[in-house]
Amino acid sequence: MKKWILPVLLFVIVIFQAAHVYASGETETDVISGGSCGADTVWELNSDGVLTISGTGATDSYTTVAKAPWSEYQQQIQKIIVEDGVTFLGQMLFYSCYYAESVQLPDTLTFGEKCFF
Repeated sequence: MKKWILPVLLFVIVIFQAAHVYASGETETDVISGGSCGADTVWELNSDGVLTISGTGATDSYTTVAKAPWSEYQQQIQKIIVEDGVTFLGQMLFYSCYYAESVQLPDTLTFGEKCFF
């Protein structure tokens, strides 16, 4: 008889969690892609079009031939966020990110040539 208690309890928890998310208007944002963009820096693009660069130190530099790893998603990028800890943005990092409407940068940051070309 006690075997049904755990499944029922789990079901109730799931229902309450779903009700909370629905009532609060919160939605999960899916990660489209991500990966490394420097020795100690990573990138992530979510379904809201937010490209986030995080980690510590410098990002890699790129060219028109050796493009940034998110180059295939350039038209989806609406916002760029560079988190604290990133100290240098490499050359041509955001090349052709014309659809980005806003950029959020930390105070202590330096830029490579044509970073926002």
